[in-house]
Amino acid sequence: MAKETPPENSEEEEEFDARPCVLRYSTLVARLWGLTCIIIVWACMVKVFQKETPYIYVQWYLLVLALLVAFFEMTWLINKLPCCRREGCCCTVWKGVMWIERWKKTILYTTLSIPCFLRGSAVPLGILAGIAILIAAVFHFLDSFKYSKCCEKKRPLTLKPQTEPQAEQTDPKAALVSNEVPTYADASIQTHEMFVSLPQLVSNMEQGYQRSDDNVYSEARPPQGHQY
Repeated sequence: MAKETPPENSEEEEEFDARPCVLRYSTLVARLWGLTCIIIVWACMVKVFQKETPYIYVQWYLLVLALLVAFFEMTWLINKLPCCRREGCCCTVWKGVMWIERWKKTILYTTLSIPCFLRGSAVPLGILAGIAILIAAVFHFLDSFKYSKCCEKKRPLTLKPQTEPQAEQTDPKAALVSNEVPTYADASIQTHEMFVSLPQLVSNMEQGYQRSDDNVYSEARPPQGHQY
Protein backbone atom coordinates (compact mmCIF):
# COMPACT_ATOMS: atom_id res chain seq x y z
CA MET A 1 0.00 0.00 0.00
CA ALA A 2 1.24 3.49 -0.83
CA LYS A 3 2.02 5.77 2.05
CA GLU A 4 -0.39 8.59 2.63
CA THR A 5 1.15 11.99 2.06
CA PRO A 6 0.02 14.86 4.26
CA PRO A 7 -1.85 17.72 2.60
CA GLU A 8 0.17 20.61 1.31
CA ASN A 9 -1.31 23.18 3.71
CA SER A 10 -1.16 20.95 6.78
CA GLU A 11 0.39 22.37 9.94
CA GLU A 12 3.84 21.07 10.87
CA GLU A 13 4.60 20.23 14.50
CA GLU A 14 7.99 20.33 16.18
CA GLU A 15 9.07 19.73 19.75
CA PHE A 16 11.03 22.02 22.05
CA ASP A 17 12.40 21.52 25.54
CA ALA A 18 9.89 23.01 27.99
CA ARG A 19 11.76 22.17 31.20
CA PRO A 20 12.94 24.99 33.45
CA CYS A 21 16.56 26.05 33.12
CA VAL A 22 17.33 24.64 36.59
CA LEU A 23 16.30 21.14 35.50
CA ARG A 24 17.93 21.26 32.07
CA TYR A 25 21.38 21.87 33.57
CA SER A 26 20.86 20.16 36.93
CA THR A 27 23.26 17.28 36.15
CA LEU A 28 26.06 19.63 35.12
CA VAL A 29 25.58 21.84 38.18
CA ALA A 30 25.46 18.82 40.51
CA ARG A 31 28.72 17.42 39.11
CA LEU A 32 30.52 20.75 39.26
CA TRP A 33 29.46 21.31 42.84
CA GLY A 34 30.42 17.72 43.64
CA LEU A 35 34.01 18.46 42.60
CA THR A 36 33.92 21.66 44.67
CA CYS A 37 32.53 19.73 47.64
CA ILE A 38 35.42 17.25 47.43
CA ILE A 39 37.92 20.09 47.68
CA ILE A 40 36.10 21.72 50.62
CA VAL A 41 35.74 18.50 52.64
CA TRP A 42 39.36 17.47 52.08
CA ALA A 43 40.60 20.94 53.04
CA CYS A 44 38.51 20.89 56.24
CA MET A 45 39.80 17.42 57.11
CA VAL A 46 43.44 18.45 56.68
CA LYS A 47 42.96 21.58 58.81
CA VAL A 48 41.24 19.62 61.57
CA PHE A 49 44.12 17.13 61.66
CA GLN A 50 46.63 19.97 61.91
CA LYS A 51 44.87 21.54 64.89
CA GLU A 52 44.68 19.99 68.32
CA THR A 53 41.08 19.21 69.23
CA PRO A 54 39.60 17.22 72.11
CA TYR A 55 37.17 15.56 69.72
CA ILE A 56 39.45 13.10 68.00
CA TYR A 57 36.63 11.19 66.36
CA VAL A 58 35.75 14.30 64.33
CA GLN A 59 39.11 14.11 62.59
CA TRP A 60 38.69 10.47 61.57
CA TYR A 61 35.07 10.94 60.65
CA LEU A 62 35.97 13.79 58.30
CA LEU A 63 38.61 11.52 56.73
CA VAL A 64 36.05 8.77 56.07
CA LEU A 65 33.55 11.38 54.89
CA ALA A 66 36.04 12.88 52.45
CA LEU A 67 36.80 9.44 50.98
CA LEU A 68 33.10 8.57 50.56
CA VAL A 69 32.18 11.91 48.99
CA ALA A 70 35.13 11.72 46.59
CA PHE A 71 34.17 8.17 45.58
CA PHE A 72 30.47 8.84 44.99
CA GLU A 73 31.09 12.12 43.18
CA MET A 74 33.52 10.45 40.77
CA THR A 75 31.36 7.42 39.92
CA TRP A 76 30.05 9.04 36.72
CA LEU A 77 33.65 9.42 35.52
CA ILE A 78 34.71 5.91 36.56
CA ASN A 79 31.63 4.48 34.84
CA LYS A 80 33.01 5.63 31.48
CA LEU A 81 35.92 3.20 31.69
CA PRO A 82 35.59 0.13 29.39
CA CYS A 83 36.22 -2.32 32.26
CA CYS A 84 33.05 -1.17 34.03
CA ARG A 85 30.83 -2.22 31.09
CA ARG A 86 31.73 -5.91 31.01
CA GLU A 87 29.86 -8.79 32.61
CA GLY A 88 31.16 -10.25 35.85
CA CYS A 89 30.94 -10.21 39.62
CA CYS A 90 32.66 -6.85 39.97
CA CYS A 91 30.36 -5.34 37.37
CA THR A 92 27.34 -6.54 39.32
CA VAL A 93 28.65 -4.79 42.43
CA TRP A 94 29.38 -1.69 40.38
CA LYS A 95 25.79 -1.64 39.10
CA GLY A 96 24.67 -1.56 42.73
CA VAL A 97 26.96 1.42 43.35
CA MET A 98 25.61 3.23 40.30
CA TRP A 99 22.08 2.62 41.59
CA ILE A 100 22.82 5.22 44.30
CA GLU A 101 22.05 8.26 42.19
CA ARG A 102 19.96 11.42 42.43
CA TRP A 103 17.45 11.23 45.33
CA LYS A 104 19.20 8.16 46.80
CA LYS A 105 22.43 10.15 46.95
CA THR A 106 20.47 12.97 48.61
CA ILE A 107 19.41 10.66 51.43
CA LEU A 108 22.97 9.32 51.79
CA TYR A 109 24.58 12.76 51.93
CA THR A 110 22.01 14.13 54.37
CA THR A 111 22.64 11.21 56.71
CA LEU A 112 26.42 11.55 56.46
CA SER A 113 26.35 15.30 57.19
CA ILE A 114 24.48 15.01 60.51
CA PRO A 115 27.54 14.13 62.68
CA CYS A 116 29.33 17.23 61.36
CA PHE A 117 26.92 19.46 63.31
CA LEU A 118 26.94 17.57 66.64
CA ARG A 119 29.77 19.60 68.24
CA GLY A 120 28.53 22.92 66.92
CA SER A 121 30.93 25.85 67.08
CA ALA A 122 33.59 23.71 68.78
CA VAL A 123 34.54 22.37 65.34
CA PRO A 124 33.66 25.11 62.81
CA LEU A 125 35.43 23.33 59.95
CA GLY A 126 33.17 20.34 60.52
CA ILE A 127 30.14 22.61 60.11
CA LEU A 128 31.59 23.98 56.87
CA ALA A 129 32.09 20.46 55.51
CA GLY A 130 28.53 19.50 56.52
CA ILE A 131 27.05 22.55 54.75
CA ALA A 132 28.98 21.73 51.57
CA ILE A 133 27.64 18.17 51.61
CA LEU A 134 24.06 19.37 52.22
CA ILE A 135 24.28 21.70 49.22
CA ALA A 136 25.43 18.75 47.10
CA ALA A 137 22.45 16.77 48.41
CA VAL A 138 20.08 19.56 47.31
CA PHE A 139 21.55 19.61 43.78
CA HIS A 140 21.18 15.83 43.46
CA PHE A 141 17.59 16.12 44.66
CA LEU A 142 16.82 18.65 41.91
CA ASP A 143 18.49 16.36 39.41
CA SER A 144 15.89 13.71 40.32
CA PHE A 145 13.18 15.75 38.58
CA LYS A 146 15.09 16.12 35.31
CA TYR A 147 13.29 13.25 33.57
CA SER A 148 10.22 12.98 35.79
CA LYS A 149 6.71 12.91 34.35
CA CYS A 150 5.59 15.91 36.40
CA CYS A 151 7.95 18.12 34.38
CA GLU A 152 7.16 17.72 30.73
CA LYS A 153 10.34 17.22 28.77
CA LYS A 154 9.00 18.44 25.43
CA ARG A 155 5.89 20.16 24.17
CA PRO A 156 4.59 20.36 20.59
CA LEU A 157 5.31 23.55 18.74
CA THR A 158 2.78 24.27 15.98
CA LEU A 159 4.14 26.03 12.95
CA LYS A 160 2.14 27.99 10.43
CA PRO A 161 1.29 26.15 7.20
CA GLN A 162 3.54 26.88 4.29
CA THR A 163 1.45 28.21 1.42
CA GLU A 164 2.60 27.99 -2.17
CA PRO A 165 3.03 31.23 -4.14
CA GLN A 166 -0.04 32.21 -6.14
CA ALA A 167 0.02 31.78 -9.91
CA GLU A 168 0.21 34.83 -12.12
CA GLN A 169 -3.15 36.38 -12.96
CA THR A 170 -4.17 36.36 -16.62
CA ASP A 171 -7.24 38.57 -16.30
CA PRO A 172 -6.46 41.98 -17.90
CA LYS A 173 -8.54 43.86 -15.32
CA ALA A 174 -6.82 42.05 -12.49
CA ALA A 175 -3.48 42.74 -14.12
CA LEU A 176 -4.25 46.45 -14.19
CA VAL A 177 -5.19 46.39 -10.53
CA SER A 178 -2.11 44.35 -9.58
CA ASN A 179 0.38 46.52 -11.49
CA GLU A 180 3.27 47.64 -9.36
CA VAL A 181 3.81 51.30 -8.58
CA PRO A 182 6.52 52.72 -10.82
CA THR A 183 9.76 53.36 -9.07
CA TYR A 184 11.96 56.43 -9.23
CA ALA A 185 14.20 54.73 -11.80
CA ASP A 186 11.23 53.97 -14.09
CA ALA A 187 10.02 57.60 -13.85
CA SER A 188 13.47 58.92 -14.71
CA ILE A 189 13.69 56.63 -17.74
CA GLN A 190 10.28 57.79 -18.98
CA THR A 191 11.29 61.46 -18.51
CA HIS A 192 14.50 60.88 -20.46
CA GLU A 193 12.59 59.26 -23.32
CA MET A 194 10.16 62.18 -23.37
CA PHE A 195 12.98 64.74 -23.66
CA VAL A 196 14.68 62.69 -26.39
CA SER A 197 11.47 62.56 -28.49
CA LEU A 198 10.63 66.25 -27.91
CA PRO A 199 12.63 67.63 -30.92
CA GLN A 200 11.02 65.09 -33.21
CA LEU A 201 7.62 66.11 -31.92
CA VAL A 202 8.38 69.79 -32.59
CA SER A 203 9.55 69.03 -36.14
CA ASN A 204 6.41 67.03 -36.85
CA MET A 205 4.28 69.92 -35.63
CA GLU A 206 6.14 72.38 -37.87
CA GLN A 207 5.68 70.13 -40.89
CA GLY A 208 2.01 69.88 -40.08
CA TYR A 209 1.63 73.65 -39.86
CA GLN A 210 3.53 74.10 -43.17
CA ARG A 211 1.26 71.63 -44.93
CA SER A 212 -1.83 73.33 -43.62
CA ASP A 213 -0.54 76.73 -44.84
CA ASP A 214 0.14 75.28 -48.30
CA ASN A 215 -3.36 73.87 -48.48
CA VAL A 216 -4.91 77.18 -47.54
CA TYR A 217 -2.78 79.05 -50.06
CA SER A 218 -3.67 76.61 -52.85
CA GLU A 219 -7.39 76.97 -52.10
CA ALA A 220 -7.21 80.77 -52.00
CA ARG A 221 -5.26 81.11 -55.31
CA PRO A 222 -7.58 81.44 -58.32
CA PRO A 223 -7.36 78.91 -61.10
CA GLN A 224 -5.21 79.70 -64.10
CA GLY A 225 -6.81 81.58 -67.00
CA HIS A 226 -9.48 83.28 -64.85
CA GLN A 227 -9.48 87.03 -65.03
CA TYR A 228 -11.15 89.40 -62.59
